[in-house]
Amino acid sequence: MLPVIWLIVGGTGGLGQNSASARLPLDKKLSLCYIFYNMSLSKESMVYQIDFFDAIYTKEFYDNIIPQMGDYFHTHREKELIFNFVDLNFISPSIVPNILNIADIYKKYTDGKTISLKLSWNPKLLSYLYSIHFFDYSNTLNLFNFNREMLGGFEAYSTEENCNLIFSEVNSTEDEILKKVEDLMRSMAIYKKFEKDSKDDYEKLSEIFFHLIHNANDIERGNSNAYGLFQINKYKDNTIAYISICDSGKGIPYTITKKFQNNEATPYFISNKNTSTFYYDLEALFWRKRIHSFPFRHGLYNVAQMVLRKGGKIGIHSDDMYVLFPHFFQNTFDSITDRIVQKIDLEPDLQYSLSAFARRNTMTRKYRGVHIDIEIPIGEKK
Repeated sequence: MLPVIWLIVGGTGGLGQNSASARLPLDKKLSLCYIFYNMSLSKESMVYQIDFFDAIYTKEFYDNIIPQMGDYFHTHREKELIFNFVDLNFISPSIVPNILNIADIYKKYTDGKTISLKLSWNPKLLSYLYSIHFFDYSNTLNLFNFNREMLGGFEAYSTEENCNLIFSEVNSTEDEILKKVEDLMRSMAIYKKFEKDSKDDYEKLSEIFFHLIHNANDIERGNSNAYGLFQINKYKDNTIAYISICDSGKGIPYTITKKFQNNEATPYFISNKNTSTFYYDLEALFWRKRIHSFPFRHGLYNVAQMVLRKGGKIGIHSDDMYVLFPHFFQNTFDSITDRIVQKIDLEPDLQYSLSAFARRNTMTRKYRGVHIDIEIPIGEKK
């Protein structure tokens, strides 16, 4: 407060000694001070800023960013929304599609408004986002408002390409989705990373991508735009592929409930309407193993089976819960599969094991839609 008073009372320009305000009585000068001060507060009060610090991984995203988005939509929706990337150094590949997805949701629920994006001169981060076409999608889909001059000249710091984003519009045809997946997987950023002994994995991962995007776009399931990212990293001992797909649909519990209402199957894990989202996720995870209808070879079950058998992990978020299925879930996964094949109920011991698993591997975070992130080794371990 005192620096503002000094500016008005004793400054040398504008409102200083040579201005008309310098001849005002002190009480008038103080009143003018309060006006300017309150104008400044009023401007700040119309902004809601979410700060992205240092590195954002899955846990930080669900623990920090998502709750702030919930607070914004519930109590601050009239304010301008800003994503502050100034102090951000790294963002996990599993999170990038979610950032675009949030902007899509924001645009949908604010009559076309866009989120303001604060950037700083950080060549490593900017070149990463640039190389995966984050800014291209932001511009084309009008998702973010940012200073484009910040992007000039950083290409000299460009990182080695090993990843790419994909966008598929709601209700896209299977041919359209397939074409986009093929373009993504055959881009130099991806295709050149696959060794000869991992070509089989290449085909399977392409298939995973296709069906997860199809689920997101399909009118009977996600019924929304889909954002995805594929990244492949080579390490000393192995190569890891990262897949992230997200949509802004009505979520797994809604879709599964509709299927039960249409008598497509009877509940296997769900006991009542108040059952945790975790058990709806299990219904979705094992759905294709229970329902042998086209396309019975595909769906979350086949994705999870491949990921877990390769020693990978799969995270599923829907509605109010994020569930991580790590590689050690495979034994439980296989045990449940055996019960489903034999058409018998789960034993109490297995039910208890699932409850214990849920307590250790779930967290409650409200976020619209379905979001799937996968980490899977490919090729043979060296």
